[in-house]
Amino acid sequence: MYKIVIILIFALLVAIFAISNSNPLTLVVPFVGGFETTQAVVIICAVLVGALIMFLVVLFTKARKSWQTRGEKKASGQESSLSDEAVNQLKQENAELMKTNEELTAQIRKLEGMLRGEEAEPETDLQIEKMAAETVNETGDVIDAIEEPEVSEEKESSAKQFLKGLWKK
Repeated sequence: MYKIVIILIFALLVAIFAISNSNPLTLVVPFVGGFETTQAVVIICAVLVGALIMFLVVLFTKARKSWQTRGEKKASGQESSLSDEAVNQLKQENAELMKTNEELTAQIRKLEGMLRGEEAEPETDLQIEKMAAETVNETGDVIDAIEEPEVSEEKESSAKQFLKGLWKK
């Protein structure tokens, strides 16, 4: 708003100056010739030509800055696509870490329950075999039953019963 007020004040001063200099004069333009006019018309034309020149300077300056920012946006667009890939990779790593965290938290709760004397029965045969591999190392029968894939059903069931018995103790 203040810019409009300043422009109007400047236009008013130019108009007052032009009206106070309304004497006739002969204006000679090279290659065109000369013609009669007043000083007011010459002053107003000079102000308009100056305003037009300033407008063109500002227009070209803004256009150059716009082209530069457009080039920078293209370059940053490539960087942002790289950063999108990095963000996706970090999200995937985060999901994996959250899953690992949940598994470790469950193991900690089971161990805390064992320390308090609570019995937590393993749910699956795989968990029984894992616990046997981690906790029972002195009995060769159990380790052999876990490592050998061609175990008779009788040996396997006796090993599982043995482990369940150890687990309940």
